[in-house]
Amino acid sequence: MTIRLDDIPVAGGTIQKEVVHGPKGTLGCGTELFAPQMSSNLDCTLCLDCVRACPHENVGWFVRQPGRELNRAGAWLQRWDVSLLVIALAFMGISNAFGMVGPGYDVLNWLQHDIGIQSEALALLVMFGVANLLLPVMTSLAAAFASQLLTKNGRQYSLRQTVAAFAPAFVPLGAGIWFAHYSFHFLIAPLTIIPVIQEFVGQRGDWTHFSAAVPADIIALMQVVALVGGFGWSIVIAQKAALRLYKRDGLFGLLPWALLLLLMMLVAIQIFGMPMEMRGTDFMVS
Repeated sequence: MTIRLDDIPVAGGTIQKEVVHGPKGTLGCGTELFAPQMSSNLDCTLCLDCVRACPHENVGWFVRQPGRELNRAGAWLQRWDVSLLVIALAFMGISNAFGMVGPGYDVLNWLQHDIGIQSEALALLVMFGVANLLLPVMTSLAAAFASQLLTKNGRQYSLRQTVAAFAPAFVPLGAGIWFAHYSFHFLIAPLTIIPVIQEFVGQRGDWTHFSAAVPADIIALMQVVALVGGFGWSIVIAQKAALRLYKRDGLFGLLPWALLLLLMMLVAIQIFGMPMEMRGTDFMVS
């Protein structure tokens, strides 16, 4: 969904100032954003004040093609915070799952017993700080620098511009990672919400009849499809960005980012193939 104009020519009239400033008794856009200038939903708070303020009913909340912004150059601001947040969210999907498998607990024990970080909270802060902040920043900067080295005109773009151009490519893979993780937690006991509600209202929960799980093979297949599908979509977006920036050298500019996305997908597949902690339980590490 997005805010846009229903009829572009109508927006050219001077009466459209009311969408920004608001007619009497009606709030206009609090950010003073003129609707035709919107390039993405990141420009808007979706408060819908402009919809109510437009005297021509020319501004509305419309359905749009999913992922359209990801393929549009300049749809997002070329800012470090926006670009790195998008990339970090994809890494967070991996680290969130990593914290629920055996190797995650091994790292935590290593930090506490070998490194000497006695506080569990501090050890978790270090582990997830590295996974959610340091790794996204370092790997994206390394990929951007490699793209500059591998292409003839790569140096004409700054690291910030390069990272911003490829950041949208992490959205499909990141969504696939998060979907694969949470679909696992949902499908292992999809009907347990019923006995939970029963006990919430004071009844005895019928856990026996509502504890059935989707077969593990089906869950694993769904996870692989989500990850591979997200990776494929991400590669398409990254390829378009590389061709847009580097023209004939697009393949070489794409290579570092494709390798990073591939590595993230393979790590996610490896993690989801391990025994995972159930929510609300303690993970038994042998």
